[in-house]
Amino acid sequence: MAHKALLQYNSPRPGLQVFKVTEDTWCLRRPSYLTCSYLMDLGTGQVVAIDAGMNSSGEDVLAGLEEMGRKPADVAAVLLTHWHNDHSAGAYYLQKTHSTPIYYHQLEEPFFNAQPSGVRKPLAWLSRWVPEAGPLVLLKGLLKDGPSHPVTADRHIVGGELLFDRLRVIETPGHTPGHLSFFDEREACLFAGDALAVVNGEPRRMARPVTLDLGAAATSILKLDAKEIKVICPGHRWPLFDRVKDQLIELQRDIQCGERWPWLG
Repeated sequence: MAHKALLQYNSPRPGLQVFKVTEDTWCLRRPSYLTCSYLMDLGTGQVVAIDAGMNSSGEDVLAGLEEMGRKPADVAAVLLTHWHNDHSAGAYYLQKTHSTPIYYHQLEEPFFNAQPSGVRKPLAWLSRWVPEAGPLVLLKGLLKDGPSHPVTADRHIVGGELLFDRLRVIETPGHTPGHLSFFDEREACLFAGDALAVVNGEPRRMARPVTLDLGAAATSILKLDAKEIKVICPGHRWPLFDRVKDQLIELQRDIQCGERWPWLG
């Protein structure tokens, strides 16, 4: 069952909100950039993280684990939807310090382990001076064309795989080439990453300027089974609980009818 009382959150760290979304899942939200990462209690003594926050210190995940009464050693894996710094930076700390397994799609590998050269090299140097928190966090990754620190995959995952007996992998390219979403078959919750946005309580397409391939992004949204999804956990703003099926079907119809792609999302 979804928890709709979203304002009942704790703030274990300055600028971080932690609250339950479903019986098993917690959201880690940074209001400064409206980013959301998630921790899921697998019911086995282990936890899985979906994205890892914008700070390479891993503090978002660490604070969430503390709220759950868990430790970093309890994290079975970090599932990364895509390479952008606001979603993946915290994976660096977890992998380096706790040897936490990291899963992502193979097409994201060149970005996660970017070696800047040519004109990209001075831009990568410039990215060091962009703070990891706040409204410029995405720029930090885009300047380097990779996250703050390299993140190596312990496992490349593909669409159709079932992880931890409940999380179905869905390939949702468009925002990035190897973008992934995850569907929790037990609680009917879609962890969308940036495959779509939730704005003012409505599912929408991500903004045009941050969508690499509009055609692929449209196809990714159309492939989602709206009848199965009861909760959408996006990578930004707030989770969506209300009229999820009807609103997602409406979004898919707008795409099929050729509605113009929004510049803001």
